[in-house]
Amino acid sequence: MPSAPAEAAPGGERAGATPTPAAPGADESEPGYDLAGAPSPVARASWGREERAAAASAAEDLVDAYLDSDTRWWDRLSVLLTPAARAVYNTVPPEALPAASRTGSAEVSPTASALLAVATVPTGAGPYEVTLVRADGASPWLADKIVPVDS
Repeated sequence: MPSAPAEAAPGGERAGATPTPAAPGADESEPGYDLAGAPSPVARASWGREERAAAASAAEDLVDAYLDSDTRWWDRLSVLLTPAARAVYNTVPPEALPAASRTGSAEVSPTASALLAVATVPTGAGPYEVTLVRADGASPWLADKIVPVDS
């Protein structure tokens, strides 16, 4: 007699099942896991001058890519976004964005978490607010949201 299937855990995976490695060509950059499914070491996050500068640079790079509507717009932008943001911004037609460029440096506001940063980036079309996140102290800052600041 066949054994009963393992009970489904939250998220649809079987209880006690080892996560399956991603298919070839799939996004294997999920932070915190290696291909064998075991958790990888987590680098402790801190918040200081270096982290603030890295967040500012990430926000500036994002706004530069976001407002540059050349033929490689999505290729440049998508690598700077979280997976959730990619799902949202892949529907934005670049020609719908203002013809503007960054006019200054990003200003990063303090937050309660060393894994979250909010930056305001000035552009010729007005400032943009960029919400950045990172998985741990060794992970890059990725944008989760970019919105124009209402004047």
